[in-house]
Amino acid sequence: NLAELVALCHKEAGKTIHDSLDEVREAVDFCRYYAMQATENFSVAKNQVRFDGIAQQVTRQGQGVFVCISPWNFPLAIFLGQVAAALVAGNTVIAKPAEQTSLIAARTMELMLEAGLPKEAVHLLPGGGAAIGSLLTADERIAGVVFTGSTETAQVINRALAKRDTK
Repeated sequence: NLAELVALCHKEAGKTIHDSLDEVREAVDFCRYYAMQATENFSVAKNQVRFDGIAQQVTRQGQGVFVCISPWNFPLAIFLGQVAAALVAGNTVIAKPAEQTSLIAARTMELMLEAGLPKEAVHLLPGGGAAIGSLLTADERIAGVVFTGSTETAQVINRALAKRDTK
């Protein structure tokens, strides 16, 4: 789907054709990288020695529902990278793309489902950051937030997470 994704990045995000190609390549790199990390870090228990010298076995598992909030300037690579990272760690995902690039996110989601990702594992929730993003980050059922964007928005998210009454 290279040509289609390049065209979407060019038309919706205003990227040059060259930058759009790079965007798709980076998205592929993210998928390969996180698949490798999942195999390496989640497939079997690992032995490790704690700082106090005691040996222990460590297993890793998902924590629940993660919200992935991606920026407009990397609408495919960061969107897909965030979602892939949360999924391979065993979480389910609510993907909230930048409102300016929701068509790219929607098509990416369709392709993920066509590739065999269970539809229960990930949900797309496009819309404005102030309205939707603030509701999601304040919700105590959300186990984690993955965010790429401005420092100002990151601080708003941080304050919303800090106000939650979670364990």
